[in-house]
Amino acid sequence: MASVGDTTEEQTGAVQANRHLRRAVDRCLGDGIRPARVAQALVRMAEAVASEVAEEGADYRTVSQQRLAEVPFGKECPCGRVYSEEHCYCSRCGEPLQRSVVPKVIPGRLQFEKRAGRGGIGVVYEAIDLSLGRRVAVKTLPGVTSQHDVARLRREAQALAAVSHRHLAAVYGFEVVHGTPMIIMQFVDGGTLADKIPLPLDVAIEVMLEITDAVQCLHTAGILHRDIKPRNIGFTRQGELKLLDFGLARIEDEVTMSGVPGHSIVGTPAYMSPEALSRAKANPAFDIWALSVVFYEMLTGCRPFAGEDREDLTKAIRGVRPQPIDDHLPGCDRHLQRYFEGAFHREPSRRPTSALQVSRQIQRLRPDAPVPV
Repeated sequence: MASVGDTTEEQTGAVQANRHLRRAVDRCLGDGIRPARVAQALVRMAEAVASEVAEEGADYRTVSQQRLAEVPFGKECPCGRVYSEEHCYCSRCGEPLQRSVVPKVIPGRLQFEKRAGRGGIGVVYEAIDLSLGRRVAVKTLPGVTSQHDVARLRREAQALAAVSHRHLAAVYGFEVVHGTPMIIMQFVDGGTLADKIPLPLDVAIEVMLEITDAVQCLHTAGILHRDIKPRNIGFTRQGELKLLDFGLARIEDEVTMSGVPGHSIVGTPAYMSPEALSRAKANPAFDIWALSVVFYEMLTGCRPFAGEDREDLTKAIRGVRPQPIDDHLPGCDRHLQRYFEGAFHREPSRRPTSALQVSRQIQRLRPDAPVPV
């Protein structure tokens, strides 16, 4: 019911919105989607709209955040070091500096030290959290400019920050500086899995069990990673595994049930399933396939699908023509061969359906595992 203060125009708009939503709900129910899932999607959609309205009206900003517009851009050397605006040359290598997408310092919050890595859609910087004196990683997404996308990333960061697992890099915060979204995350400084492979089978099994546990935690929270690969699996200096880089993660219900497009190709092609490359709607099976590709690469140092170029690689994956594991590991256990035969089966229904199922199958590969009867 409209409140006393509602205008006729507002009442009419509310009636029309309710009518459209009711039709959408009826279509979802008619398609066999469970009422509880529809209700979840409606709640998240309402949160999404509220977030976008707040982003547009800047209702969430405090006075100190509004002053971020006054923080000058820093300068950056090709070697990655970040300097304040008055510097012209790098003190380390002498190269001339160019304007960075980040400031040198966000007063009271962050001091950017150097660029740590660059991906397809983001740039990661090593920084100091000035309020707590700890080192953090800051993933910047300079290509994300629309208010809708910034609001979506804010929701994504909030969702990830609510998920706690010892093998997930913690999310500490979210900022928008000069229009550039920044996700502040735990700094992981022990290298990545890509630096350590190939691994012996017993070690690879234990690493996989830790990764699958983290992925299952994400999926239980309704979050997809969508870019699982060795370079996104890091280690602390103490050797603890951390699943990294949630810049491509999506809240599952948003991708599949709200207005967010779910048919775009997102991720690294070599780790994508045939269905992902064919622009199917995102679902946990995308991550499950990538887990098996990572396991294969851990054992062999090679990926199961190869091609001279991206087109050849895509054809190999879509044709589900993996190179047999025993081509790389002659005489390997038959149970290991069967695992990959199932993991990369042409029929999706014949593959593992969850990270938990992958974990259980891999546990059976342990040398001390009981022999199936």
